Amino acid sequence: MTRIVILGANGQLARQTTGVLLRTSDAALTLYLRSASRLKNPDPQRVRIIVGDVLDVLTLTTAMKNQDVVYAN
Repeated sequence: MTRIVILGANGQLARQTTGVLLRTSDAALTLYLRSASRLKNPDPQRVRIIVGDVLDVLTLTTAMKNQDVVYAN
């Protein structure tokens, strides 16, 4: 299973990409965004949400750990 972290996950393009990945692959997704209340988890079995800012190096590094792909929107 491919593990993908999507940075800026609440953006319009990132939301579209999340939907396509969930429909067409078996990827496990990590959605990284500044405010979790702005996004509903589309598939709790395959998606985890991490709240953070891309300028927060520690949180960002932790989110990217063990990922196969980093998608920066």
